[in-house]
Amino acid sequence: MKLTLPTELTPHMLTPPSPCDRDTAGVQMWIMPRTRGIKPTYGSTTTEPEARRNQWAHLVTDNAKGGAPVTIDQDVNIYVSEIDPKTALPFALREGRQLYFVCLEGTVTIGHKDGQAMLDTHEAAEVSGEQNLEVSAQERGAHCLIVEMAA
Repeated sequence: MKLTLPTELTPHMLTPPSPCDRDTAGVQMWIMPRTRGIKPTYGSTTTEPEARRNQWAHLVTDNAKGGAPVTIDQDVNIYVSEIDPKTALPFALREGRQLYFVCLEGTVTIGHKDGQAMLDTHEAAEVSGEQNLEVSAQERGAHCLIVEMAA
């Protein structure tokens, strides 16, 4: 779900748009739009499990670029993946970019130019600068989120 708020922040409650037949979890994050005073917009998307299994599903991007189901007024990309146990996925971080990585469920090892880090459920890491990352799920597999943006 995407929510662009008016210039004054107001309390709100986010609820699923329709009843769910399974447990639902969410991540709330605030990304400031680059343009002040824009009209509030709302958006959401769903992905089929196969579209995010062992690959990065591109969910959110800059409205100036397009290429993802949800667009926002900021130079940000959001990806999600459900990674099978003992499986590794690459992610190329370009020069002048940074990312926040969140392990939503499971355990992963993130390999990068300075070494590696192990993250468990609800742990996060910040990575910056050009590098080729390798995200490896451990025994239980993992559900991961990447928020990539200008440094």
